[in-house]
Amino acid sequence: MPLFARSTLASATACHQIADAAGASGDAQMTARAGVSLKAAYQHFNNFANWDFVRTEAATVLVTAPFSVTGATASANANFLTNLPTGHGVLPDDFIQGPMFSVAARVTATATAAGPVGVIGFAETFNASLISTAASSYDVTANRDFYDVPSDWKQPYSVRMLGAQTTLQPIGRRMYDRSITSEFETSTPQYYDIFGIGTKSRIRLLRPPANTDRLQLRYYRRMIYTETPLDIPEPYEPYLLAWAKWHFLMDKADAQERANGWLQFANTGLGQMLKDNIGTPDDNLGFFPGHYGYSLSLGPNSVIPYIQD
Repeated sequence: MPLFARSTLASATACHQIADAAGASGDAQMTARAGVSLKAAYQHFNNFANWDFVRTEAATVLVTAPFSVTGATASANANFLTNLPTGHGVLPDDFIQGPMFSVAARVTATATAAGPVGVIGFAETFNASLISTAASSYDVTANRDFYDVPSDWKQPYSVRMLGAQTTLQPIGRRMYDRSITSEFETSTPQYYDIFGIGTKSRIRLLRPPANTDRLQLRYYRRMIYTETPLDIPEPYEPYLLAWAKWHFLMDKADAQERANGWLQFANTGLGQMLKDNIGTPDDNLGFFPGHYGYSLSLGPNSVIPYIQD
């Protein structure tokens, strides 16, 4: 991968260059259309690969241990708790354990979404057999296993718990569901689940954390088409613009030959980018047994450390 010598080309200038493929850089309407083509180029390049130059280390995230909320008032056949302290700290998607639930329940809304401050709402109603008909006051426990991912998240690179000093492994939701008996048993997380990324923009830790910790997310971010200068290394700048020029010329009559020329150049450039993206010259390309990853200084031929089943 080449050094990340970021482009210094302003987005507005890039749009003029794209429009100039049709000799229309002085036309405001055409430069606006060039902006649409630049966005399409970003989208195509984003989808084409997980580029090394967009790898990002997010700020660490506080992992919250289970915490108590006292004095909650609940009524049979209701689906909300009231009279909670103003700073109860409960968030949507936390799960609550208490005597009004046979197991636990996910919070669907808090504060302004469910009512006045001090209200926690749920999708389901409380189990009438576990609570008296009259309003009663209870202590409940809130647990948090969902954590926000950055807004420019594309794909995970690695996930670590800094306090527990463990690297979490990705696990499929179906496999995990078939392997556990309790959704709500807390422990030191060993896995992460991206099932909720699309709908919640959150990563889930499995099992739910039993202790306070720090979560370190390293990830591939999306290329941001609104960035200026262009969000791409300077050596790759011509390829992005070439693809945008092809997109721009596709709708113009008698421009197919020029458009195809730009597309061929862009595809050649994407091939070069993929070649650069394979790895760094300092990579060790040998085969390493799994246990070697736990103690890099021992060498790949050592069998001293291993995990006992």
